[in-house]
Amino acid sequence: MNPTRLLTPTTERQVLPIVAVLTLLWLVLYNNTAAFADWFTYSLLGLDPASHLGSALNFFLYDVPKILLLLAGMIFSHHIGANVY
Repeated sequence: MNPTRLLTPTTERQVLPIVAVLTLLWLVLYNNTAAFADWFTYSLLGLDPASHLGSALNFFLYDVPKILLLLAGMIFSHHIGANVY
């Protein structure tokens, strides 16, 4: 028995739908970060897109979640790959 393999075949079947749902959620969040940043910055806060504050806040609200989602995706896929192979 491989001590690094933590999942049994039964738990692998239970985890697969959860991983699929989380992957879809990740894709939805990743693809909608720009729309959320625009809505929050320009509609909710009412900042001008041409202002320095508006564009800086919009960039921050777009880029930080995108980077965190990419980092989480890389860590997750590395963890899955390390446990499978």
